[in-house]
Amino acid sequence: MNVLIVDNCKYARRTTRAKFSEVFRELDVEFENAENSKSAISSLDNTKRIGLSKVNLLIIDVNIIIEDKFTLMNYMVRVEDYFTPFIIIGSADNWFFEFVGDVASNLKLNLVGTIKSPLTYVEIYNVVTNEFCKLSTNKPVPFLESIYGTTCIKENLNMKKLCLYYQPKVDIKTKKIVGFEVLSRINTNNNQTLYPDDFIPFLEKEKQSYKLTKCVFEKALEHWESEPVLKDYNLSINISADDLRREDFIMDIVNQFEKHRDIDITFELTEYAPIENEFLTDESIKKVIASGIRFSLDDFGKSYSSLKRLDSIPFDEIKIDKTFVSDMDVNHQHQVIVEAIIELGSKLNIKVTAEGVETYLILDMLYNMNCQYVQGYYYSAPLSASELLDWIENYNKNFQ
Repeated sequence: MNVLIVDNCKYARRTTRAKFSEVFRELDVEFENAENSKSAISSLDNTKRIGLSKVNLLIIDVNIIIEDKFTLMNYMVRVEDYFTPFIIIGSADNWFFEFVGDVASNLKLNLVGTIKSPLTYVEIYNVVTNEFCKLSTNKPVPFLESIYGTTCIKENLNMKKLCLYYQPKVDIKTKKIVGFEVLSRINTNNNQTLYPDDFIPFLEKEKQSYKLTKCVFEKALEHWESEPVLKDYNLSINISADDLRREDFIMDIVNQFEKHRDIDITFELTEYAPIENEFLTDESIKKVIASGIRFSLDDFGKSYSSLKRLDSIPFDEIKIDKTFVSDMDVNHQHQVIVEAIIELGSKLNIKVTAEGVETYLILDMLYNMNCQYVQGYYYSAPLSASELLDWIENYNKNFQ
């Protein structure tokens, strides 16, 4: 399969290639680069020569569309190329992406999706596997499902095959550990390790993510019960809006928690898509909160989490998405966003945690902004269950 990336920034082309390679990693993919519409058109013309393979996918940065005044799209109309799928990526207002979509539709071109920066695995996966994106890959379509397969994931989604990892959360002022966020891996029957980006898109697509949440919840509770020292720390577990629409699942969670009242539990709500039934979701959240479990609003600023959500639900915490945190030492706009979210949390009396802290400089900036809690590789990569107690002991010794 041949993919042509059209972007005038060398670093951006490299980043785009890396992100799409994650999704295409089991396929034989050749990536080509073009700096502008002119060089892209030259590459497309060259593929028409005898012996050269066609371009199976075009990835075009939105700035190319703006700067070159739709030159590449006009070329595709001129040569009557209404089949080649292309994706528009980059940073622009929603209205412009919608405008480009309308233009492509009017020209009858095969625009299969738009992805705003920063690119994520889930968004790329959702675009390249949609029913309109017919890539010539010599693989069944959707081709990614032939790599793992929903059936394979469902068969391996159980307590035995699920492995939990833990990301520490630290109080920025006292430097004490306050809790751990649970992350998951699945070890398949053929000894392959699947990461969340491998299986969560399938589970969400099949409306089966609640099964993962249930397994993670039960296995984490078992672990916390088996090691009494862990009960000194908060246990954070991810949950989706889809999970919360299942009344039987909610009742099961509440009943399980009744048996483990001495464990401090927080659910981190992540919204990757618009909620289908906001009233039902909000009522479920309130029911879980009433049982004694706290809620955190995850990936704030990036996902579909919103100020409206903060107004309707008594969240205990806001988590700032790492996209804004990790580069705020060089990105003034992100710095302003992070500072504004911290101030918002302070005024609403809601805790604020910054994710993606990897350097002392970022940590120091967050300290001066009065952020309360931090997570990231500066303190530790996610820890396996077997590493957790040793890490806590070593950290606490160094802290004292």
